[in-house]
Amino acid sequence: MLNYFTDWSPSLTNEGEVVPIVLFTVKARYDPSDEAVEDLPTIAEIFLTSELYRSTFGDERLFFRHKVLGQDIWLLNDIGEDDRRKAWVHATPKI
Repeated sequence: MLNYFTDWSPSLTNEGEVVPIVLFTVKARYDPSDEAVEDLPTIAEIFLTSELYRSTFGDERLFFRHKVLGQDIWLLNDIGEDDRRKAWVHATPKI
């Protein structure tokens, strides 16, 4: 994966300040009928502010845990969003 980013390096201004590079834009889908990705609201951006380096820690011990979609779906019911919960249940593939 790092090979994809080999040409990515933040630049510096004349004053020596880092000019961050946007690596990823995170968008949110309110309900499953929101189809056009470009119309989805942006909820975060991930910036690169330094050089990328390979590391044993990053390769072997750094993990991100995501919630199971079903937990989010049932949370909608808990907060009174039953119509949205039903829409997500209908749109979620059955495994």
